[in-house]
Amino acid sequence: MPLDESYVVNKSSNETRTVVTPGNYFVMGDNRPASSDSRFWGLVPANLMTGRAFIQLLPFDHIGVFPGAHAFAN
Repeated sequence: MPLDESYVVNKSSNETRTVVTPGNYFVMGDNRPASSDSRFWGLVPANLMTGRAFIQLLPFDHIGVFPGAHAFAN
């Protein structure tokens, strides 16, 4: 689904369409014109991701601290 990003100021001329397959992530840097990210090196397999989100802000009905923590509870 295309994102409506009318708020983006640093627009890149490198538009891309990518299908994100299960078990992969499309990651983007916040300095769009100068970021080396999935637009250049492709999807990142989930098994290569490390770290954890501290706060989830979107979607608004899912705002919370340590999102997904229930998935790791014993």
